[in-house]
Amino acid sequence: MTNELAQEALINGLNKRQAGDIEGAIADYTAAIQLQTGFINAYYNRGVAYAYLGQLANAIDDYTQVISLAPEHMQSYFNRAHAYDLMGDYQNALADYTEVIQLQPEMASAYHNRGSAYFKLGDYVAALADYTRSIALNNPDLHLPYNNRGESHELLGDYAAALADYTQALGIMPNFSDALNNRGRVNRLLGHLQQSLDDLNLAIQHYGDEAELYFNRGNTFVALGNADSAIEDYTRALDLIPNYAEAYYNRAQLYKREGQLNRADADFTAFLSLHPTHAEAFFSRAVVRHHQGETEAALADYTQALTLQPSMLDAYFNRAMIRRTMQDFEGAIEDYSMVITHQPQFVNAYVNRGNVYLMKGNLPRAIDDYEYALQLDPTHTLAQANLARAKEIHG
Repeated sequence: MTNELAQEALINGLNKRQAGDIEGAIADYTAAIQLQTGFINAYYNRGVAYAYLGQLANAIDDYTQVISLAPEHMQSYFNRAHAYDLMGDYQNALADYTEVIQLQPEMASAYHNRGSAYFKLGDYVAALADYTRSIALNNPDLHLPYNNRGESHELLGDYAAALADYTQALGIMPNFSDALNNRGRVNRLLGHLQQSLDDLNLAIQHYGDEAELYFNRGNTFVALGNADSAIEDYTRALDLIPNYAEAYYNRAQLYKREGQLNRADADFTAFLSLHPTHAEAFFSRAVVRHHQGETEAALADYTQALTLQPSMLDAYFNRAMIRRTMQDFEGAIEDYSMVITHQPQFVNAYVNRGNVYLMKGNLPRAIDDYEYALQLDPTHTLAQANLARAKEIHG
């Protein structure tokens, strides 16, 4: 039987919660708990109040207490799952949503939320199944599982199914930002560039302060060959989120392609400050610095790229060219040999290694490389000329 004073404290807490005094409500719920041991409603409502304030660990403790007292308290499992999800503890969220489904098998939102936990854990097949079940149960927010199922289809490589789901979501909520953004992206992946641009323009018209919209439209402009507009969109994305790493990277690649090397260098550097183990970014910055004549800096970047990704043959090939220029002949031979080991049909690796042997005065090895290059490509004019030169010197 409920203690009257405890019940009064609970009601006071509920009234304060309704009036927006969350801290006061928590104080009253705590008083109710102190007045009556195992007061389920007080623990539950205090958990709700803690969650509202973002005090998720406290909320989880209270929901756990409710579950220990009432093992079939479905809403506590549901709320605790949501709190775990917000904390990034997707495994525990998954377990709690599964408990909810066992207690209430027809709860569409539980399937949807469990699908989202699977999605965040990278299990897109399981996520897809749960989103499908949520749709079948007529989720009251039906645009959400359609959109999220579309994302699962997209990450599984089924772009046509993703497009269909995003379109379904937009049929239910025509200006749904996430679905417009997602459909714009998948239309680009399918080569439907004008449709992609139309979706992203509409999304930006309604939700112009979302950086991802500008980023994705920038990608579409790249596919359309409109570099200036793409750069403008990546720049706008960075205005909204200054640490938007992918926007730095994509803008850097565009600057590089357009010959704006100083800007490309700055953007690759900004990207690497956020992702210091990205081998491709070190490689791309090395190419930029190589073209700028910054050979020492380029050499350091190629070396770092290879430290991070030892199988990057282009980095060996380019580093070999720098080493040859710096008269590090042994280092250049070592790099060309690495390329040849992994790509034995690469004609220019043999020609370039032959050139280094020629510069070293190792004429037999140079001749061997030129002759093998000509076996692979009898029309290679540089190999023909350098072979003739090497044989003339050799006598």
